[in-house]
Parts: sequence; C-alpha cells; structure tokens
Amino acid sequence: PRPAHGRPPVGKPRYNRRPMSTRRCLTPILAALLAFLTGPATAAHAQPHLVSATPAPGSTVSLSPEEIRLVFDHPLLAEGTRIQVADQKGAVVDRGNRRIDPADPFALVVGLPVLFEGEYTVTYTAATVGASTVLADSFAFTLDLPEPVLSLNIPANGESFEIGPVP
Repeated sequence: PRPAHGRPPVGKPRYNRRPMSTRRCLTPILAALLAFLTGPATAAHAQPHLVSATPAPGSTVSLSPEEIRLVFDHPLLAEGTRIQVADQKGAVVDRGNRRIDPADPFALVVGLPVLFEGEYTVTYTAATVGASTVLADSFAFTLDLPEPVLSLNIPANGESFEIGPVP
C-alpha cells in the first residue's frame, strides 16, 4: 500500500528495487584494475633524458678529454642518434667516430684529438628504444690547462752538459 504521493512510508523497507546488473557493478571495478595494472602509460613512451656526461655539462677540466661519453635512461637507437663537438669558433673538433658503446647500449661516445684551451660545445640528438620523441640538446664544457712548470737541472759537481738534447 503506497500513499498517494508515490513514496513509500518512512521507515519501511523498499523491496521493489531491481538489483543492479552484474555488468553495471563490475565495469568500474574492471576499469580501476586495468588502470592499476598498466601503470602510467606515459612513462614507457616518455622523452629520453641525459643521465650523465663526461665531461659534465658546465664543467671545467684541466686535461684534454680523450672522448665525450653521454649516458641516457633508455637504450639508444643507431638511427637518429648523433653527437658533435665544436670549438668556440664553431669548427667541428671531434674525430667523427661516434658510436653507441657495444658494452653499454645506453651510452653514446665520440673520440677527441688533443684539444687546446677554450670552451667546447657538445651537440647531440638521442633516439631511444621505447621513446616516442627524440631528444636534441647541447651543453658546454671548458678546457683550462694548468700553467706549465719549468724545471732547470743544474749539473752536479760543476760539470757541464754536452751540447745536444738534454737527457
């Protein structure tokens, strides 16, 4: 017996409600479970990041480095990965032997000749496995050689050196 206004009396149980369908009940649970299991989808396809560099960006070194070594957070792809080292005038000074380190697929390496004092710019492009974008960036380092040290050798017991190269 319903009152005229169509609502059941207060305090009385409602037995005429239809039960929620299994499909309507499980849909939000399955969606939440799927989101939890897949995790953040963007992490797998994120832009690569430079983890370390030798010499470090912005650093000043006192010895001419034999190579530039860049390490990334994803394994590198040969296609689309580049590195170049230029001096203050923009002239390329690296040996042109860029390579992905066979022992470490996360590392990009290029050899260098003996460098003069000055600032050098490393420009690189990194295409990595699992990334949807390519990283293109650059950084500088400075080579500041120490002052030369001159040693004079005095002959022992007043003897003189022979003419020619000094031993």
